[in-house]
Amino acid sequence: MRRRCPNCGAVVPENSLTCPQCYAEVDRVLPDDPKKTTQEEFREHIERRNKKMPISLALAVIPAFIGLLGLGLIYQDWRDPRGFRYLGTGLVLFLLPVLIILVLGLFSLLLIIPIFFLLLMYVLTALASIAETYFGSFSMFVRRH
Repeated sequence: MRRRCPNCGAVVPENSLTCPQCYAEVDRVLPDDPKKTTQEEFREHIERRNKKMPISLALAVIPAFIGLLGLGLIYQDWRDPRGFRYLGTGLVLFLLPVLIILVLGLFSLLLIIPIFFLLLMYVLTALASIAETYFGSFSMFVRRH
């Protein structure tokens, strides 16, 4: 059994106290399995991650224009909840201003400042999603204990 990060699922070297991908603290106790994590297994994990990077970045950038964030993270690891959190946040921040404009029409000009801030928050969340997809360590939705 390999030693894995509880936050992102990356293989963690046996001498490491934190995950090299997301810097989350990992358990110091190794499993009782005789097969221990080696540097080669860690390098293989990084190589697999780097092979998926162009597709992950395309899924992080292109759908962001229609309100879909986090698809790159979901493609990298669908079990990680961060991608789904970005997806939900992105849909709310994108659809709310669009619905305000569609429903209110010309009266939406009165709400131009809140619409602007909602769209600004969407753009910043999209940039955070893209950064986290590329770097793998920028964590907007990580709970600290």
